[in-house]
Amino acid sequence: MTTGKQRWKHLTRLCVLHRSMPKKFWHYRKDLEKKEYFYTCEQEPFKSFCDKELCLSTKYGVGDAGAESLEIGSLQIILSEPRLYFLTVAGKRIQLNTEQLQNQSLFQRACMEQEQLVPPTIRPAKWQQLLQKLYSEGVKSEVPEELTVFGEFKALLRQFCTSRIRALHPEEMLQGKPWTDNQGYTSFTIAGLMEFLFNRRFTAYTRAQVQEQLKRFNDNHECHGHKNINKEDGSRTTVRVWWVPSFENNEMDLPVQEIDNDIPF
Repeated sequence: MTTGKQRWKHLTRLCVLHRSMPKKFWHYRKDLEKKEYFYTCEQEPFKSFCDKELCLSTKYGVGDAGAESLEIGSLQIILSEPRLYFLTVAGKRIQLNTEQLQNQSLFQRACMEQEQLVPPTIRPAKWQQLLQKLYSEGVKSEVPEELTVFGEFKALLRQFCTSRIRALHPEEMLQGKPWTDNQGYTSFTIAGLMEFLFNRRFTAYTRAQVQEQLKRFNDNHECHGHKNINKEDGSRTTVRVWWVPSFENNEMDLPVQEIDNDIPF
């Protein structure tokens, strides 16, 4: 596509060839070669009616550099942990994480790699305004609990409390095993739980954060204390333990439907 400057140069060449070049054309040509002409967005009466953020988000919107911006459409926010975003750019759906959405360079790289698009760079303040607009108008999509950090922690905690490593006697808690009493609670040391989580590469929570999450299983009440334990040699010791309601007590028994025409094997 030829630009206005290229068309002017072509016109002057034709005029010179036909020896019909008016003097005022030379003046226009010199002005054209001295500077770039652009939209008068910063001049009245246009300035008072210019909505820069709205202009930037449209198909032929004007960016800071004077280039036509790629049309930025709607934002879908997936409420997973970590967050996931889908932003429509020039009619294409771009997948982004939080860092890519916040950082223009990473955003441009994602567009280039996924859809061969190269969005122009705009000033950081305008980028923040655009993000705020997209975020406020974005569509938020809920996800299953399993796709959150807490959901992953809950699944691992259940596995820890109900797996084969369970203690048969309270003193085995000293070995890092969980023990379920007759009152419907599973107790364990925080060191035993943290070791179990670490072995399964779960490092999203610190010890303090794990304790706060354990409160959620106990109606946000404190869930730790000291317990007296009889050791194998007959002596007694005291150990600090944490507890949660037994997962086995929360299991739902599904009715078994009898089938008359069972096929024997």
